[in-house]
Amino acid sequence: MPHAGTPTAEIRRSTAVVVPGAGAPTELREVHVLPPGPGEVRVRIEAAGLCHTDLTARRDLSTFPLLLGHEGAGVVDAVGPGVSQVAVGERVMIGWKVPCMRCRRCMDGRPEHCEALQSTAEPRLLSLDGQPLTPMLRAGTFCRYAVVPAGGAVPLPDGVPFEVAALIGCAVATGVGAVLRAARVPAGASVAVFGCGGIGLSAVMGAVLARASLVVAVDLDPRKLALARELGATHTVDAGAADPVAEITRLTDTLGIDHAFEAVGLERTMTQALAVLGLAGEATMLGAAPRDLRLPLDARRLLGRQQVLRGCIYGALHPGVDLPRLAHWQRRGELPVERLISRRVTLEELPALVDGGVGDALRVVAVLA
Repeated sequence: MPHAGTPTAEIRRSTAVVVPGAGAPTELREVHVLPPGPGEVRVRIEAAGLCHTDLTARRDLSTFPLLLGHEGAGVVDAVGPGVSQVAVGERVMIGWKVPCMRCRRCMDGRPEHCEALQSTAEPRLLSLDGQPLTPMLRAGTFCRYAVVPAGGAVPLPDGVPFEVAALIGCAVATGVGAVLRAARVPAGASVAVFGCGGIGLSAVMGAVLARASLVVAVDLDPRKLALARELGATHTVDAGAADPVAEITRLTDTLGIDHAFEAVGLERTMTQALAVLGLAGEATMLGAAPRDLRLPLDARRLLGRQQVLRGCIYGALHPGVDLPRLAHWQRRGELPVERLISRRVTLEELPALVDGGVGDALRVVAVLA
């Protein structure tokens, strides 16, 4: 629906979850959210997911003060000049990685490798005292309002709850997309997933959608392994009780795995993912590893067995195309994203969880309505 903008849009005030400086405790702060500029949309956030990346932001990011949150869904509150993709009042989910559609990668049909992501655009948020505030990944969903590029406000099909849509926008997109888009796992292939958090379990669901013949889930938590089985894993390995490499080698009759996905970001699990690969096997790395992690490689084995090591951000997805597809699958019962939600909290509870961790919760969602 065409829209020339919302000329009467006002500055919004909201409580927000902010990291004031590197290593500083997370705080609740009141912020000003500006009206959307040209090509931007302001969304009233109804639900926001707490992602592992939010927990490690103080370790990995250097721009402070920082408004946390990048998983979210809500209702369009205002649109900037030139926006025609969505209209005020429309339900949307946030896709934080928005391709520019102008760089050489986008023009070559590879928007997942965009060289000028709009997530790096000028922040549109100010703190109450006028100090610039950077929204995480150009989203900043731990706030009642978020201003995002228009391409990052993706229409949400009716019947999909906001709290489910929030997870689809990042964790599910990353895990399912890695299987279907980045690795393009064919029907009948064998798959191993290392780490059964939100992203790893989404990769398990992606492997089921791809009709993989063998889906092995690896984790230390028996409860996560039980859920992996419920979501379609054919086998599970408790890494605290058995050697995953030996177990997967046995399950594949020493042939090895066709596709391994690492969703933890640790040297040990990355090494294991590579070690279980068979001839021409492919390992896709999804876990947010520390910046200083260096991975030892058996280069001769990688070369001789013609294997592939792939890094993957955001599931190699195009948000505008793929997020609605994931939402439709969820609505039809083919992608049970709702099973990932283990705890619902308020915005005010988030700072303690960011600083202290989420304990045994699988996926935490803040309900802002």
